[in-house]
Amino acid sequence: MKCFELTPIALAALLLCTQAYADTSTITQSGQANIAASAQVGGTGNSINLSQTGTGNQAGTAAGNPGIDQQSAQSSSVAATQNGTQNTLLVQQYQTNKATANAQQIGTQNNATIEQTAGSHDYQSTVLQNGFANNASVQAALAANTGALVSLGWANDTVDQAGNSNRATVLQTATIDSGYTTYQRGDNNSATIAQSNQYGGAVNSAEIAQSGSSNTASAFEDSNATTSAKIHQGMSGVTAAYTTVTSSASVDQRRNSETSALIDQSSTSASTAAITQADSLLSSAQILQTGSGHAANVSQASVQNSSALISQSGNAQTATITQASGNQLYANVTQSGASDVALVTQSGQGNSAYITQTGWGGQNNVATISQSASNYVASVTQTGSGNTANINQH
Repeated sequence: MKCFELTPIALAALLLCTQAYADTSTITQSGQANIAASAQVGGTGNSINLSQTGTGNQAGTAAGNPGIDQQSAQSSSVAATQNGTQNTLLVQQYQTNKATANAQQIGTQNNATIEQTAGSHDYQSTVLQNGFANNASVQAALAANTGALVSLGWANDTVDQAGNSNRATVLQTATIDSGYTTYQRGDNNSATIAQSNQYGGAVNSAEIAQSGSSNTASAFEDSNATTSAKIHQGMSGVTAAYTTVTSSASVDQRRNSETSALIDQSSTSASTAAITQADSLLSSAQILQTGSGHAANVSQASVQNSSALISQSGNAQTATITQASGNQLYANVTQSGASDVALVTQSGQGNSAYITQTGWGGQNNVATISQSASNYVASVTQTGSGNTANINQH
């Protein structure tokens, strides 16, 4: 059964309700303040295509009024395009297996929301935004959304934003073998990824790549099996001729079985990077920074057989590694420049710490290693003049 309803009001509204098999719905609107909605329930191979050009158009709202809605279906797809400013898109796919949703918005102050939840699996979602002050995010089921993309089951989500002051947020809950990637090119952008309560044996990954200045990136992974998080800020890992200045990146990983984290900040200055890992086995953390005036911090607590590495090239850098209540831990700080500071603190059995400060004159550097418990190794290597080295073992 198909029903079509068209209400001739000032804000042109179009509603298609479809319940059948292998159905196709297409909506094309040009102008301002248009409203579009399409719903499909059941079936296999359904598709919804939306195209809106103009300003202030709506295909659903972030408050929970779905513009594009597919439920209880197999192998369904959504393709939505909005060109203009202040447009809103909400796509919901519930209990829909092997679903794909692709959204593209070109303009400014647009909001894109894609929700894929309620027992579904094998998802692929992509949000492409080109402009300024746009929002795209991924959140948990039944959560409030402000331009959101939500995933349960097998999920592979991508957000690609070009411009300034854009926001990307993703939350993947109870998923299996899921991946998430965000690309942001511009200034004052922010990206957040959270992965939690993944099923046993799953392999989950998160990656954020940003080029530009004053950007913020954060990843949170909790109660998973094998997880990895990578954040790139600057030229490395980003195909764009931008330089990252005063950006920040953070990774927080807790209660995971096997965990790895990498933050890479290149061609940057005055940026900060922080990695926190706790209550995990086989954890590894690595921070790479080039430029000047950076701060890097790695904190590992209640971990075993884990490692932390910080590599900094430039002047006036600060590196801090804290490893608490763990055994067989490895810490390594390498700094090339002048006026650098390195601090490693470890507690536990069989731990080792190494600090190397060389290059670019190697002047006025400070290295400190503090270890408590027993059976540990500490080494400091410095070249240049006016340097200070401290090793405390107790």
